[in-house]
Amino acid sequence: GNYVWKVLRTPGFRAEYVTSLGINPGWARYDRWVGNHGGAASVAIDPSGMYVAAQVTETAPVLLKQSFDGTSRHWTRTRGDVTRGRYQGGASLASDGRGKLFMLQQNGYLQVIDAREGTLLATWDVLPKDLKRKEDGGPTWFIYQHGDRVAGADMDARAGTIVVSYRDHHRVRWLDPKDGATVAEIDVPEPTGVAVGAKGNVFVISGNRVLRVFPDGRQLPVIKNGLIAPRRLAIDPKTGEFLVAERSPGSQIKRLSPDGELLATYGRPGGRLQGAYRGEDFRGITDIAPDGQGGFVIAELEPAPRRIVHCNRAGQVLSEWFGGQPYYAWGEPDPRNPCRVWFNSGHWLVLTEIDYASGDWRVLETWHLDQMADGLVESRPGHHGRWWVVYHEDQRYLVSQGAPQVLAHKSGSLRPVSVIGSRNVKRAVELARKGTDASSFRWLDRNGDGRPQPAEFTFSESSEIPNANWVAPDFAVLQAGSGDREEQTEFVVLETRPNWENGLPVYPIGDEPGVKQRVVGTIVEARIGTRGSGAYRDLAGNYYGNFNDGCERHGAG
Repeated sequence: GNYVWKVLRTPGFRAEYVTSLGINPGWARYDRWVGNHGGAASVAIDPSGMYVAAQVTETAPVLLKQSFDGTSRHWTRTRGDVTRGRYQGGASLASDGRGKLFMLQQNGYLQVIDAREGTLLATWDVLPKDLKRKEDGGPTWFIYQHGDRVAGADMDARAGTIVVSYRDHHRVRWLDPKDGATVAEIDVPEPTGVAVGAKGNVFVISGNRVLRVFPDGRQLPVIKNGLIAPRRLAIDPKTGEFLVAERSPGSQIKRLSPDGELLATYGRPGGRLQGAYRGEDFRGITDIAPDGQGGFVIAELEPAPRRIVHCNRAGQVLSEWFGGQPYYAWGEPDPRNPCRVWFNSGHWLVLTEIDYASGDWRVLETWHLDQMADGLVESRPGHHGRWWVVYHEDQRYLVSQGAPQVLAHKSGSLRPVSVIGSRNVKRAVELARKGTDASSFRWLDRNGDGRPQPAEFTFSESSEIPNANWVAPDFAVLQAGSGDREEQTEFVVLETRPNWENGLPVYPIGDEPGVKQRVVGTIVEARIGTRGSGAYRDLAGNYYGNFNDGCERHGAG
């Protein structure tokens, strides 16, 4: 018969940039944002634009200026451009409205920057004289760093007045705007936040009050009560109203009249909850600035999703800029719904939803790992901080890199169900309420409440536990390692498979059978390094290994 031969050919795969998960600069689909070890920590606003500074950066920008709506960027500066000292950034930021931007660093240097061009004009040393600075690091290098508490110094500038507050020294200092010399200094009990009014009047937070202070030492209470852990202060330039940012246990923003009358309260009492993300609530505020239109802009340095947020006078979110995120902010798509992508933001997990056509993404949920299972779950920021999304039947789980920690997820709920470890065995012993010389443990959430009970623990005197470089779809964890065979260096792949008990993955520990079973190995020229090394198994059961042979310096063998 007659035959027709046809060749069918596809165009193949094509790589296409979609988005940068974790940051969302408004002026371009792809660009950088400030910060990586920490997110944006401080913000300032003047009629020419908005300034955003990171507290700590290593390779990312430290300071930028953008349009007020974020649709255009005026300039970006790295730490070498506008900082003095390694890993420095802006713990506090202020524009004097006269062309100068002031950035207070963690090490007590105050950087004077041309607001229009972003160039460094001068460096002033404002560290208290009884503190000795080591230029290469040391105890004063990060003395004014935001952490569980806001930074111990704050700064503001307006109308030719520049003021710095020192919480732990109980001092407020006025600076000469020409050279940064001390003009006046007074004692104030624990001044945690400072703001300068339109006429150069100075106000500070002291305890749970707001005081107006004078260079001659006088102090007049303006707000006497109604505040819970106030930490940062701003003054609306048009109305003279106070904006007070509270930390835990309050975690709200309060607007008060110039006479101290409460006008509005923003955010949920107690702060933004874990789980479903609500942008109108706040958590871990490190700075606040009025927008000049009745609204305000705040910075949240560390709690996920790490953001600068602009709210109107009613407290409605107008814009959010996320980031910067830490190194190795792994993005993990849900294999059954790839539009849902998780990423780790330091000590947090964030669930997002991506529109692959537009590149836009939004935050759905945020979870603080260190607060799970009464502190038994460990967050592992950095290159060991990956979490895989895997399924057992219809239940979705997240499994951590390193010693496997398993979290069961349903919309709005993330419950720890299985944890093994050796580093945090002391905490496990405390929760089990028993004396033991154990070196490793396993906990299973048998009663389904997500909280450890003494009877739910198993301990071992051996510290041998699985260590996941990669998690397979069947929950097996794979680890790359080095071995020696006939005086040659060997690359080996080790695998640990869990058993299942009432829907809970049970990983073996110690001398239980199945811990880190060798499945394959090959001779290599150099021992593997700790970063950039791993093992993988494909769906057909083939094993693959990748290893760092020493070219990448960090942790290289």
